[in-house]
Amino acid sequence: MKKIVLVLVILSGIFCLASWGYAIKTAPESLGENYGDITVVETKDQTQSEVPPYFVVEEYEPIIPEGTNIAELSRFDANGYNDVYLPGKAKDGNTDGASYWEGAVDSYPNILTAIFPETVSAHAIKVLLCPKSIWGARKQAFSIEVSVDGENFTELVASEEYFFDPRTNNEVVVEFDDTSFTAIRLNFTSNTGATAAQVAEFEIYSND
Repeated sequence: MKKIVLVLVILSGIFCLASWGYAIKTAPESLGENYGDITVVETKDQTQSEVPPYFVVEEYEPIIPEGTNIAELSRFDANGYNDVYLPGKAKDGNTDGASYWEGAVDSYPNILTAIFPETVSAHAIKVLLCPKSIWGARKQAFSIEVSVDGENFTELVASEEYFFDPRTNNEVVVEFDDTSFTAIRLNFTSNTGATAAQVAEFEIYSND
């Protein structure tokens, strides 16, 4: 008797599966592509993987101000630095690795100064961090100050918080009216990514 019941259960299961498959194949056209809880999705033929256009990140073109970067003609000084991150590293033309200046930790303001042997003029500065993504996005607040005698400084551009983002080369450009000076400096008061100011390159652009 148990064998007969088992056979009937198996046959019943086979019948149900067959009926379900037949129902899907013969579903009325009025149901379209939706068969109850089952949705048939058609995809296009592909021979290789594709990236949706909204996932594509546009290539960033670095901003290069007009004129020539005259920072190399100056001597860099600072009111402090951390470990091996000396002020001169902010003008060596290298933004990778440990090639950057970092101010004294937890000791704002951090001031980085470019001192020229004679009077020069400039209309823009560019501040860079290492462009690699490991240098996550951060904000640094600084003002730009100039001096004609190397001792007394006046504010050229008021303090502002600037956004450094590795997706846009971790660079910030600040433009201003053509100005003459013998020294120009960045006066930092905050950095959301570290306990002190950081500058991989401090570029100074002149049309002379």
